Formats: sequence, C-alpha cells, structure tokens
Amino acid sequence: LDEINKIKNLHLSGKILVNEDLVFERPVKIAPGTEFLVFPNKNIIFKDKLFADGSEQNPIFFKKFKDRDTIDTNWGTVAILGEKTSGSSINYTNFIGGSGGKHRQFRFTSMFSIHNSKDIIISNSNFGENSLYDDVIHVVYSDNISEGVVTPDKPTFTASNWNDDQTITITGQDDTDE
Repeated sequence: LDEINKIKNLHLSGKILVNEDLVFERPVKIAPGTEFLVFPNKNIIFKDKLFADGSEQNPIFFKKFKDRDTIDTNWGTVAILGEKTSGSSINYTNFIGGSGGKHRQFRFTSMFSIHNSKDIIISNSNFGENSLYDDVIHVVYSDNISEGVVTPDKPTFTASNWNDDQTITITGQDDTDE
C-alpha cells in the first residue's frame, strides 16, 4: 500500500478484496461497477478526496466478502477522514453489511463515517444491513451540516416496516456566506 500511496491520483476498478485495513492518503477515483469485497471487521479509510462515481447501470458496491470458510460477520467502516477529504463525492454507491470499527485512535460507530471534513456530496446511494451500532451514517466534527434539507425530516420505522428500505434525501442549500 505504501507504493500505491506514492501515486498522485489512484484509480480503482474491478473486484477488490479487502482482507486488511486499507488507508488511502492520496485522491482516489472509483470507477462504475467496482466491488469492494470486505472481510469481517476490516475498514477502508480515505484521508484525501474520494470520488466514487458509480452509475445507475453500474453502481459501486462495498459489501461482505463471503466464501464457505468465512464467518458471516459484518465488515467495519468506510471512513472519510480529515480536512483533505473536503469536496469528496459519492454517487450511485451501495454500502451493504458494514457495522463500524476502529482505526488507530478513531472509533467509527457506523458503516459510513465522515470525520473532520466538509462539503461531502452523497447522492443516489444506499446503505443497508448495518449491525453492531445503530448509526448507518455518522458525521462528526464536520462543517456545513446545516446547509442541507433532509426529506423526510423524520423517517418512520414501525414493527411492520423496520427492515424495509426507506429513501432519505439530503438536498444541499446555498448558504448566504460570501
């Protein structure tokens, strides 16, 4: 991974087996159709800009690695960590089977975490089968969180729909700051 991080911009595609924590310290662009098959309790940390540009026909997946010898345990987290990640974008990306995790001094309480960043755009993406923690997306120490409108503002989960997908849309709003 040290050699990979020497490359100015990293482009990822295809099937990627994640059997150890991955930490990317350079900008990363993920191609449509890329699949991250993540082993139990493993994390993927981005410390520079991330451009996950899936498409409707070819979304990007972060999902459990499964084979007959692997215990069916959820993977850890995908984290966008630090000021250099500001301006990252995630489009048509599916996060399935994460749970949260630890990396060095950081504890992540969701399958998708944003720490100390701003202006992250997430669109047309799905999050599901989270376990261990109750957060699916966790944002902490990040700016501009009040510049979006969440619809619906309070999703409703009942005994009959708790396991059904629900769409929550976050729409960015122009701020009045110059």
